[in-house]
Amino acid sequence: MQFETFALVAIALLLVELLRRLASLEVNVKQLLAMQGAGPNRSLEPSEEVLKLARAGQDIDAMRLYRQESGADVKQAMKLVDDVRSASAKTDKT
Repeated sequence: MQFETFALVAIALLLVELLRRLASLEVNVKQLLAMQGAGPNRSLEPSEEVLKLARAGQDIDAMRLYRQESGADVKQAMKLVDDVRSASAKTDKT
């Protein structure tokens, strides 16, 4: 019984320490994102330059610029470029 109580207290202390460290890390990440101009409020709408590059077939440049502007990951950037080119191809056919 005494061992179980000791173990529970030790676990509780570790949990408190981990939560404190997590909160500190979250503050650091928010500060880093703010310094980079990134964050959850950043727009995922592509700029006219990104659209122009994608329509011109300059996929890598379009993806790179979109990622810089929006903070999107590679998969999101690839999907955007594919979508823009598909939409462009559809309007060219009509």
